[in-house]
Amino acid sequence: MKDKLIWFACVLLFLAGVVWSKLSFPSDFYKVENIHDLFDMMGVAATIAAVSVAYVGLNSWRRQGKATADHELARKLIVVLRIYQDEMIKNWVYAANAVGKIENNSWIGDGGEITIW
Repeated sequence: MKDKLIWFACVLLFLAGVVWSKLSFPSDFYKVENIHDLFDMMGVAATIAAVSVAYVGLNSWRRQGKATADHELARKLIVVLRIYQDEMIKNWVYAANAVGKIENNSWIGDGGEITIW
C-alpha cells in the first residue's frame, strides 16, 4: 500500500512538472516592484516554514506521548508481575510445608493423632 502511494505521488509530481513547463511567464515576472511585495513574499515563505515545523513537532509530540503511555503501561505490568511472583513464591513455600507435614504424618499433633484433652 505504501509503495502505491509513493508511485502515485511520483506520477503527480511528474505531471505537475509537465504543467509548469507549459506555462509561460513574462520576463519581468520575478522582479519585485517594491520592498512591500518582497516582505509579503518572505512572510508567505516564513508562514509555510512555520507550519511545516509545527506539523513535524506535533507528530513528534504524538509519538512521544504514545511512547510515554506505553512505558507507563509496561512499568505497571512489571509491578503487577513482581507482586504475582512474590505471591507465587510464598504459596510455593506454603505448599512445600504442607507436603512435608503430610509426608511426615505430622499434620495434626504428634504422629497424626488427634488429642482432645
